[in-house]
Amino acid sequence: MKKEKTKFILFGQSRSGSTLLKSLLDSHQDIICDGELFNPDEGYVTNKWALKFFRRFPDLLINYRVIRSLSKVYGYTLFHFQIRNIEFFMNQSVDKGWKIVHITRNNIFQQSLSNVIAKKTGFWHRQKENKTPDYTINLPPEELANELEKRITWHRFEEEILKNLEHIKVVYENDLADSRHWDSSMKRVLEYINAEPYPLNTNLLKTDPRPYDEIIENYKEILDYLKKTPLNHLIPKK
Repeated sequence: MKKEKTKFILFGQSRSGSTLLKSLLDSHQDIICDGELFNPDEGYVTNKWALKFFRRFPDLLINYRVIRSLSKVYGYTLFHFQIRNIEFFMNQSVDKGWKIVHITRNNIFQQSLSNVIAKKTGFWHRQKENKTPDYTINLPPEELANELEKRITWHRFEEEILKNLEHIKVVYENDLADSRHWDSSMKRVLEYINAEPYPLNTNLLKTDPRPYDEIIENYKEILDYLKKTPLNHLIPKK
């Protein structure tokens, strides 16, 4: 009797390490891990009307990708806002045997900064063959404050969705930020998704290795602004 394919969802949000984790898992000989199926920029569905349809009936696209994968293990990346009724969908997916890998990030301040910088520069990912960026930007403090408030809400919403669902958590700072932790972290993930041990690799590098005060021209102004708001506790300690 043929063994049923193991299926998993990388569930999280942008700038949490989801692309890095997807890249690592996709390097496994028995795994095909797609990116964001419901993001038109990823190229899986580019027609806006087709994408609108699939966001309403996501199983049609997902099942097609599962069958097409021809792999022992299949996964894809999903953010909570990409399909309708995400709470019902996640519960239904677990009932159908899907495993949930929750990719998250502890440092909301750095996550938010990373996202607004990527939006302004269009520079989302860097591979080994790409040079280190040299741009600088000026960032309105209010823009970062709005991003921080949004991310706080998103983190709480994700935890609420997953609180009664079986899942495994991958934390960027603990599991992905330092490549020396990859072996132990990925061993845990591979065991959870029923994949054999395998040396994983990726061509991805940290998007921009420079400290934020070198990237953002008005970085001190931003910190001074946030210190006067309820978001003060998110500012990194020196």
